[in-house]
Amino acid sequence: MGHATKEGTFGYLKKFGNYSKDFYRFNGELFFPSLGIGTYKAEPYKEDNYIINYAEAIKTALRRGINLIDTAINYRYQMSEREIAEALNEMIQSGEIKREEVIIASKAGFIPLDFPFPDNPYGWIQENMIDQGLATKEEIVIDQHCMTPEYLRWSCEQSLRNLEIDTIDIFYLHNPETQLGYIDQAT
Repeated sequence: MGHATKEGTFGYLKKFGNYSKDFYRFNGELFFPSLGIGTYKAEPYKEDNYIINYAEAIKTALRRGINLIDTAINYRYQMSEREIAEALNEMIQSGEIKREEVIIASKAGFIPLDFPFPDNPYGWIQENMIDQGLATKEEIVIDQHCMTPEYLRWSCEQSLRNLEIDTIDIFYLHNPETQLGYIDQAT
């Protein structure tokens, strides 16, 4: 699957001609809705994170004029990205949408762990990050945040796998200020 395009996002907004002309904005590259859908869940340890699937909400948003999807690799231990893939794949295969109509934003910085939540999260970090050469223990801040180039690259590649897409349209550094006070300002 490709990426969001000017032509694709313009074609998408034309499907919703009954919306106010101010609902969509053009940033010089893409047509963005004034409202997006996010997949963050503030209480990651709650059981409902794992019995509620966001795919239906994503499909409803896309069917109603919202083509901006915001997520992060660490949301719900990578499940949010995987459920976005579920929704997108179904709608693209049915012909309801095209990949170039949808703007997908994700983030890297926080360590995602993986679903289901590991019995030993420190062991998961050791095995999946430190042992893999993505970061040293000292480069992981407060046991949850990392910004080494190797980790950020891995995070982006894992998000692409989770989302089952070729390109993330907007890729953010997730709360880089988390590093302040823990690393040397000169590095």
